[in-house]
Amino acid sequence: MDAVLKFIYELPVLALGVSGGVVGLLIAAGIVTVVRRVVFIRRVHAFLAIPGDQRVEDFFTPKQLLRRSRTLEKIAKKTDIRLIVDLGLDRLWSERLAKKERPADFRRVLAYATEKGLFACFLSALKNKRLSRALHEYLDEHDDFLVLRKLALSGRGEEFDGAVARDFFSGRIDEIREMTGDPEWPARYFAVKILVHDDDDRSERALWDTLADPHALVRRTVVSEMRGGDRLKLYDRLIDLFLHDPVFEVRKAARDRISADLKDLYTLNAKDLQPEEVIHVVELLDPKNGDDENAALELLAGDDLELRLAAARFLVKSGRLESLFLSVDFADLDALNRVRSLLTNAVEVNVVDFLSALQRQTQTAPLLVAAGILAHHGPAELITDLAERVFRLQDGVTQSYIELYTATAQCVSSRGPDAAHRLLANEIKPRREHPDLLRAVLDAIPSGRDHVYRAPLIDALHDPDFPERAHLTAAVMRLSPAIVLNDSLRIVTSGRENYPHRVRIDALSLLGELRLPYALQDILEHLPTLPTEAAREFAKILQEYSPKELERKIRALLDSVDGNIRAAVISILPGTGKKTFLPDVRKALSDAAPEVRVAAAWALVDFEESRALNQAVDLLRDPVEHVRIEVARALAVGGGKPAYDALARTLADENEVDTVKLSAIAGLGESGTPEAVDVLIPVFEHSPDLVAKVQAALAARPTSAAIARLVGAFKDGEPDLRDSIARVFTLMGEKGEDAIRELLDQDIASLRPYLAEILDTTGYIESRIRLLNNRNPRVRREAAELLSHVANNAAYRGIVLAARDPDAEVRVKVTRALEKLATEEGKDLLTALENDPDRKVRKYTHWALERLRAKEL
Repeated sequence: MDAVLKFIYELPVLALGVSGGVVGLLIAAGIVTVVRRVVFIRRVHAFLAIPGDQRVEDFFTPKQLLRRSRTLEKIAKKTDIRLIVDLGLDRLWSERLAKKERPADFRRVLAYATEKGLFACFLSALKNKRLSRALHEYLDEHDDFLVLRKLALSGRGEEFDGAVARDFFSGRIDEIREMTGDPEWPARYFAVKILVHDDDDRSERALWDTLADPHALVRRTVVSEMRGGDRLKLYDRLIDLFLHDPVFEVRKAARDRISADLKDLYTLNAKDLQPEEVIHVVELLDPKNGDDENAALELLAGDDLELRLAAARFLVKSGRLESLFLSVDFADLDALNRVRSLLTNAVEVNVVDFLSALQRQTQTAPLLVAAGILAHHGPAELITDLAERVFRLQDGVTQSYIELYTATAQCVSSRGPDAAHRLLANEIKPRREHPDLLRAVLDAIPSGRDHVYRAPLIDALHDPDFPERAHLTAAVMRLSPAIVLNDSLRIVTSGRENYPHRVRIDALSLLGELRLPYALQDILEHLPTLPTEAAREFAKILQEYSPKELERKIRALLDSVDGNIRAAVISILPGTGKKTFLPDVRKALSDAAPEVRVAAAWALVDFEESRALNQAVDLLRDPVEHVRIEVARALAVGGGKPAYDALARTLADENEVDTVKLSAIAGLGESGTPEAVDVLIPVFEHSPDLVAKVQAALAARPTSAAIARLVGAFKDGEPDLRDSIARVFTLMGEKGEDAIRELLDQDIASLRPYLAEILDTTGYIESRIRLLNNRNPRVRREAAELLSHVANNAAYRGIVLAARDPDAEVRVKVTRALEKLATEEGKDLLTALENDPDRKVRKYTHWALERLRAKEL
């Protein structure tokens, strides 16, 4: 000890100071760490203490949750393991595992988040032997078939090494083979991705069957990766998919496979094919192959517009149209006229990309050809100075500035030269933060100025966060149809990974709005891009196409293999107004693809075929949960008595999941029928946890008939039921109050006291009493009229206060109401008013009755 002290004493003072400072910093850092941990734990407990639904992001950021994973794991074990799901940790761990493959995340996902992250564990295990052993142990502990299905369904079509996976599951291949018949596509994809590397004859047979799978990713995977087997048989199946599959990625995979492995067998003659088959062939021709280019030129010279479009787009991609355009010359007039005819045919189907070569061209002949094709542009004389001044002037976005800005934009639209239009185009991006100004810019964009507006509009269209989408797409529609068509086709055919869903929806909508008959096939094949509601609206556009051609193409797609396309086509059928499709819709209720069954149920709702919709009752027991959810809602919205009876049983079924019940409740609320009320009322008694959802549903559409039924239930109900129904009327707000007023005006004596009680509970009567002080006599008259109809104690407290109103009509209404107090029925009300705790009410009651008896009111 003495030696240590001696050593310390001999140290320089500076060294001692530095050492002390370091120790102090370490202590301070430790204290800060502890304090932060305590604060975080308190926030977790605060989150847990709030009942009902709360937003996690109001308490924590994802980074904080991930950093405190170990702490949260301990808290969850001590309190409630559901905390992990409530905080979204199951998703965060799964996402981080997929990106960084941390062993700790792997362990946590296996322990708490297999529903969302088991597939991420699987992907990590394929790359890491230690994790592979851990996953094997987990699967051995859960050796039932369902654990493999659970693993597969936690993925959404992610790429993985099927050969490694085949070795991993070498002892369970039979189970994986069975998954090729699973109703959910992720399970089937998982299975085929592995089976393509299995040599068993049974696996090969299963793979042949999956070439007709309803999901495009499954078909594409088998087409691209299946090996071995009969080459001629494989070629026949690939050719069939290449020519007829409605999904581009499948057709491309089939064509690529033929080119790679079966090129020696490839022989197709366009003259022997149907138009749709030729389109599919042309869109996948080889831009570097001279024979393919010549075949496309032959099609471009023909009369079929659909084939022209396909050929012209290919020739733009190969550069052949541009080469022809640049090569024309007066030395060979026959060649010049032949090229002009081909280029004109391309322009007639709005393929004009080759004309961009004008920027690099000074030769006379190509310019002459371009002049004949694009003779719609010319110089303009407008006020550029005005636009420049106004667009730079902005002390604040006031109403007067908005009016000036809008007027200037409209001036540029109708009279501006290119310089002014460029100024307006430059306003598109910076005005996105000012909705009024942005709408003014977008609405002012004219037709015929593509060279100015194309880039900013297309950029905005490609930005899913760009606001005012309706005004934006309307502006895009004023671009040249060639631009809209080609950009829209490029977006919808590029695949889901290249453009956000919002952008693909807008692109397909634009394609439909163009109403080009030669784009109809592309439109129909990409209908799955649209959400269900948007597809139903989109059907109105399709009504403008040739009915015969539309029906032919629809029937062809209804017979196609792709489940998503069949579902999307079925969803638009009601919008066509053709009930000749009803047999197809009814048949689709039993389709193998879940999405098709759902679409069929909703189509029957939209067709207003309640009797046919009752056939969908059996789908309430469908093995796929989301089918039950959608069908429950559809039956609730458009079903008849059998449907309502089935929904009542579903709501009372303790074994049914809440998501299905919630969907049924929401649909019943949308229907607004008295029968729906009859189904929902019992839920208040047998399912207390669904009370809030039922109340919201009943309040969503307050029809007079539904309110009358609610009032009847209120009248006969127990106190708890009455309280629940009263809350419904509170949620209805003004709409519900207006409907109750209509019932009061019908003067139904048996309902009046209950209607009055409801209005009293919601605070409506108090609000009408306050209106008796309004300066407008008309408002006071309406309030007095309503209170006289209600005629309960609360209403009379307001009526007597209006007895001295300066307006004669108000006093007349008060007199009529007070006359009821002189009857046998009004004795109790009169007693209550005369003994009211408010002295002013007692005084006015006495005064009003004295005047009434003396007929002086």
